[in-house]
Amino acid sequence: IKKWHPFALGKPRPLKGVDPYFDAWPKMCRLERVCWFWNYVNSDIEKRLSKINQNRHIVFKLEDLNQRSMANLLNFLDLPNSYNKDALKVHNASDKSKMRWDSHKKRIFEKYCKKTMVKYDYKML
Repeated sequence: IKKWHPFALGKPRPLKGVDPYFDAWPKMCRLERVCWFWNYVNSDIEKRLSKINQNRHIVFKLEDLNQRSMANLLNFLDLPNSYNKDALKVHNASDKSKMRWDSHKKRIFEKYCKKTMVKYDYKML
């Protein structure tokens, strides 16, 4: 019997016997689940990249993509440095003023995201 990962069913969730948050999942609020998912995805990417020779992959944050980093990316991919410069303009940037971060939400955010955010030099709230 093939064991399917919960992502295959459309709703990401911790795996039983693998992830310590499996039992807590039904009681977790939406913010906790989103933070768990963000951390899970980034950890999974790290795990997969660790198995690839460092000269065979490149890591950068999408929000840092600009003409210089785009040139580096295209060079890494051995592609010509030609693209529509408008593609690098910010579209649909989130309006941070709409976010209400009380102390409870900040604690949740830090619990699930802090380690990864510090590792990738993201600013904490």
